[in-house]
Amino acid sequence: MSLPDFKDTTERLQLALNDDMVPHAFLKAGRDLLAHLTRPTQIAVLGFAGVGKTSVLNMILRDAVMPDLGAVPIIELVHGEHVRVTYEPLTAPAERRDGLASRETMPLRTFRVIQELPLPQLERCNLIEVNIPEDAGQQTDLLDWVTQKANVAIWCAETFDDRDSKIWSTVPDRLKDHSFLALTKADRLQMKGLLADQVSRFESQFADEFLCLYPVATKQAMAACASGTVTRARLWQESGGKALADGVAREIATGKLADRDHADVLLSRIGLAGTPRARPAPQEPLALPGKPGDKPIEKPRFDFYKILPRGEEAAPAPSAEPRPAPVAPQLYLQLGTFQDPADADNLKARLALTGIEASVQQVILPDRGTLHRVRLGPFATPEEMNRMRAQLAAAGIGANVAKGGGN
Repeated sequence: MSLPDFKDTTERLQLALNDDMVPHAFLKAGRDLLAHLTRPTQIAVLGFAGVGKTSVLNMILRDAVMPDLGAVPIIELVHGEHVRVTYEPLTAPAERRDGLASRETMPLRTFRVIQELPLPQLERCNLIEVNIPEDAGQQTDLLDWVTQKANVAIWCAETFDDRDSKIWSTVPDRLKDHSFLALTKADRLQMKGLLADQVSRFESQFADEFLCLYPVATKQAMAACASGTVTRARLWQESGGKALADGVAREIATGKLADRDHADVLLSRIGLAGTPRARPAPQEPLALPGKPGDKPIEKPRFDFYKILPRGEEAAPAPSAEPRPAPVAPQLYLQLGTFQDPADADNLKARLALTGIEASVQQVILPDRGTLHRVRLGPFATPEEMNRMRAQLAAAGIGANVAKGGGN
């Protein structure tokens, strides 16, 4: 998904701020919107040591540019005219030098590495690898820092066990609403026969914690890429790399669209409305696991199974007595989940202004208390649901597929 055109909005907002035309009550909002529109999207890739976070960074860049630097707490990849690295040790001044970061050149007790790369991919997003430490106090400090900085998050894990869940439960909802879970060693889980259980566990316990689950065979995904491009399209898709990369790209574009629309509303309020912009023609959403385009009545199936050893030689399932066809679950679009009911009502009101009537449903979860979901539906068919989601996307409003009623 390509980034929307927001140059006109950005220029008008910059002019309004420079000329003191923005009322004090809207000043902070205007500055925040300008920063969001002009700066690259900040994508945090988080998880404990050894779960393949660096591989995910390289996979998003479609190039094996970054080496594994071990347990450095923070590694940032940003755009620069030249290949340069800055090391920030705990007890010494920062060091900036030419070239790629490496364990050999890194000073002792380095807590942050900033790698500059002249890659076009980094002009639209910065990547931040965050290594979660075992110490609880350090975990809190690091998560506080990253949740203030990041716009999108990818939590990397092999199985998303209780340790992962405990840490993730402390992340604020404003970041959870823009986050993904990546099972980074999905090929191993599949060979052990554990992947289906992990997917089922995710659906029953953690579906409200993330936008989507992406099982990825990271080694195979990296084998499908070189020099910033996909060289083996089928392997890229079957490894799960394409689905994750597309999901991240979609979230970047959706966020920029929303920021542009919010800026347009602000400018309109102060009398600086631009020329009415024609909305793009609705497009069918990309087919992503757990995202629009899926067949909601089917159980998830991940294409990377095909690359696993003997993946197509499994014995057929034993025959069984015919059973009645399962009843298809009702289909909804979920636009947000909030702890504060006022936030849910605000989103419902915003939708009403566009002629879309949503409902707010209350649900109680053991680990998160009472939540308020903003939903549209039920829809009679997946096609009807996808048409509405395309309409929402054209208006800069993100939505995710949900099944069932308010439970």
